[in-house]
Amino acid sequence: RLEEVQEAMKNSSLEGLVGTSNEWANDDLMQKVANNPRLAAGLRNPKFAAALEAMQRDPKAAMTKFRNHPEIIDFLQEFCGVMGQHFTKLGKEQDQSNGKGKGAASVSK
Repeated sequence: RLEEVQEAMKNSSLEGLVGTSNEWANDDLMQKVANNPRLAAGLRNPKFAAALEAMQRDPKAAMTKFRNHPEIIDFLQEFCGVMGQHFTKLGKEQDQSNGKGKGAASVSK
């Protein structure tokens, strides 16, 4: 299933994003998407991939364009939620590796 998600992301509008930074488009993200049936299926659906591409270009316009398509809106919201959680986790990991995490704060007290 992970291979399917990776292939779908390569074939979708996310190819440019995934190809530019393996630092954030890592195996953890791919696994989260692969384990989410709605996202995995959506990335293989050209209609949903086009919606993601529209979100990359102009998020406000994309949400307006797809507001009467609840299945696309649900997909986009779920995708954005997964991405938000992923970037939050990456930020915490980066803070910890830079000594800015809670562990570093508690050691200095």
